[in-house]
Amino acid sequence: MQNQYCPPHIPQYGNLVEITGLIIIAAVETNYAPANDYASNVILYTLWDTTINQPVTGRVLNFSVVRGLAELYNTFDTTDHAGQTRVSLRSGTPDSVEVRAILDSQDSVSNYTVVSFTSPVTHTISAEPLDSYVPAGGTYRIRYTLRDTAGPVVDNALMSFTSSSPTATVSPGLGFTNTLGQIIVSITSPVALTTIISAAYAAGNAENNTAITFF
Repeated sequence: MQNQYCPPHIPQYGNLVEITGLIIIAAVETNYAPANDYASNVILYTLWDTTINQPVTGRVLNFSVVRGLAELYNTFDTTDHAGQTRVSLRSGTPDSVEVRAILDSQDSVSNYTVVSFTSPVTHTISAEPLDSYVPAGGTYRIRYTLRDTAGPVVDNALMSFTSSSPTATVSPGLGFTNTLGQIIVSITSPVALTTIISAAYAAGNAENNTAITFF
């Protein structure tokens, strides 16, 4: 009886390639973009071989959103001569978004990075100081004007006002704009100091910070 030759078993890996020592490094280039459906956050990825301490070129990274609401401009790309590629994403929802990058669709080499989208600015606040030299114990006045980003003034809008120094008193702390979109705020301080007065219109994500000094 003849012995049959049995070739040694060779594992078949298909298109898989050796990935030992490869890592994906992420750097957020643009963050906190407004959630207006067109402004973008951008993440720069570098594929790095830790065994030879060099970038890896010509490999495909796949991108996906694993948490939050956002649209990717590109779902895959090939690393360039520096081992780098970018992904851009946009959103219409103010929230944090987690992006996953994986090598050649293989979960064993991956990176998870979080970026955030902020509420878009829909209004602006301008400040007009009405007094130039106010001694301690006196009253400093600022006239604020609220507008939407198209230009028209906004009347009957609730605004808030605060001071960075607890020694200075701001009045009113809350108030509505008049028919000209304006409101005058008075600030007093018993001592000489410099403080920052913050005016905010929360409904339009608008803020103004103005420094004033009591001599």
